[in-house]
Amino acid sequence: MNKKYKILIMAFLSILVLIAFSCTMQITPPETMRFLLKLNVYTNSITGGDTVVVDAKVIIQSITYSNYYEAKTDSNGTVLFSNLIPDHYNIQISYKSDPAIDKKLIITNATINDSLLYSADNDTVKLNIRASTKRFNSTLVISEIYYAGAKTIIPNYYYDQFVEIYNQTSETLYLDSLIIADVDYGFIDDSLIQSTHVNMFPGTGNDYPIGPGEFVIIAQDANDHSLYPVNSVDLSHADFENYCTDIGDTDNNDVTNMVQIHKKYPGADVLYSTMNDAIVLLGKIKNPYKWGYTTASNPSMYLPKWAVIDGVEYKDNTAYYDHKYLDAGIDGGITGGIPNYSTKSVERIIDHMEDDRVIFSDNNNSSLDFHVLNFPTPGYAQEVSE
Repeated sequence: MNKKYKILIMAFLSILVLIAFSCTMQITPPETMRFLLKLNVYTNSITGGDTVVVDAKVIIQSITYSNYYEAKTDSNGTVLFSNLIPDHYNIQISYKSDPAIDKKLIITNATINDSLLYSADNDTVKLNIRASTKRFNSTLVISEIYYAGAKTIIPNYYYDQFVEIYNQTSETLYLDSLIIADVDYGFIDDSLIQSTHVNMFPGTGNDYPIGPGEFVIIAQDANDHSLYPVNSVDLSHADFENYCTDIGDTDNNDVTNMVQIHKKYPGADVLYSTMNDAIVLLGKIKNPYKWGYTTASNPSMYLPKWAVIDGVEYKDNTAYYDHKYLDAGIDGGITGGIPNYSTKSVERIIDHMEDDRVIFSDNNNSSLDFHVLNFPTPGYAQEVSE
């Protein structure tokens, strides 16, 4: 071989090695430049005066290095995190009052995203957070979302997706005319939600009850997806399914169909993103067409935020708060962090039990309220089944 070509080939191989090495490099934090974070949590609504919050759970997460820290405030409302690396941090605070005093009081808005924390002198950084509280009044919640799709030899299999609704209350509620939709991103500050898929529960008032502590499953396709080669979850006994009449969709005649109100992409199946999306449950809206559509060639449907009963946002990167879909009044956090087509789901964390009924965590913050399951649990909560 010509010497000139040998040199070129060797140089090319060297470049490939360098590229491969650089792709596997991890961001290494500096050995020095550490600091102590002293964080104080206050509120002016728990007792009517300006007071500290004792026993609040504080979570901080380093965005660059993905370091995770968790601790609780002491009797002075203070928590200390030592040996921290200067970086941008997400901070989440949750609190539930002493059941002997008032078990229905929670923190709602103590979330700080992408905050730069550092000390030039490797000293102490002091941060005061003033939180608001509200009465815990959770009714219907989205208790589980399986959006990732199946880990199977069939590529891009997402027909096994489902959303699970749960009745937290001690009374029978009704699903008639409630709406499930997913949300386009980029319009977080608007008064209207821009919805990609909108599906309504059938019924005229009292046709579809959901009893205390009951789950309801809404499947994309109510089939048995546990069979080979999919090896996912059996949804053949789901309560409802999103049947699409315009694509030759499969229809389980034993499962009630949702009423299709809007689909952004005609001729396509209902698909929640396997990476980034937000699912909302909305109250009874007499005329869902009232607010109209966007002007895009494939329009989204406008729905009012005031009608939202519950909402959950998920992303493949839970530290990435840019382009959030939902504001803090609906969901101040992000759940997920699940790889595509991994057969994993996100489920609410059980907060406590009331009269043998599960009460799920509901801080309007999915970063705090949800955890990841290695396999979906339609119709039950994993922590109860174990």
